[in-house]
Amino acid sequence: MAEVFYEVNLSVNPEIDEAYGAALEPHVQAMLQFDGFKDAVITKRRLVDEAPDKEDDGKLLYTVLYTVASRECLQGYFDNHAAEMRKEMMDLFGPKDGVPQFTASRRIHEVKKRFAKA
Repeated sequence: MAEVFYEVNLSVNPEIDEAYGAALEPHVQAMLQFDGFKDAVITKRRLVDEAPDKEDDGKLLYTVLYTVASRECLQGYFDNHAAEMRKEMMDLFGPKDGVPQFTASRRIHEVKKRFAKA
């Protein structure tokens, strides 16, 4: 079984950034309790740093990259826990006046080959 990376990309309104960041860390810790989730990294960036020619809407961009033992373990998470975990963050930071305070997109990467420094 091949290891996978589960990438969650988040775009967060600046008004909730501090509270969102504070809630994200225990959320990630909870994710690591699920079968096969080995570790995670949280990164933070701004659109202007990646695409200086685009208008900066001020949103902060987080990526959480989870290492998961196998696609089967990740599917187990999707089948049994994903809806609850997503709802947890939506309950805290749901739309305000009909406008989302954050958005999320997700990708799955299968590890084809891992390299290490010799």
